[in-house]
Amino acid sequence: MSQRQLTWTGSSYSELAQLAVEKERAHDWIEANVRWEQAAYRAKSPENRAWATLRADVCLKHSQRLAKVQQDLPKASLSARTASRAGLMMTEMTDDDRVSSTSNNDKGVSIAY
Repeated sequence: MSQRQLTWTGSSYSELAQLAVEKERAHDWIEANVRWEQAAYRAKSPENRAWATLRADVCLKHSQRLAKVQQDLPKASLSARTASRAGLMMTEMTDDDRVSSTSNNDKGVSIAY
């Protein structure tokens, strides 16, 4: 867990874990990290504590990755323009965070990586 002080009142492990899951689904990684850390602190079983700590770490890594991507955004915009000139359309797949390149023809050929 991080070194910041965690203070809150009244929430159980299950409430905090549920809120953390909702924040993860919304891709609110920083808030999800905080909620998982709180859940880990409230967990009574070692298994729940370990799970919450693991999820908190995953969310922290996602937030750091997102910050790096946002930092590199001008480079990504250049890549999208280059792809557009080559006749490709870049789209983001929200379900599994993959990028798909689809040819701009009627065949609908799609390559995901």
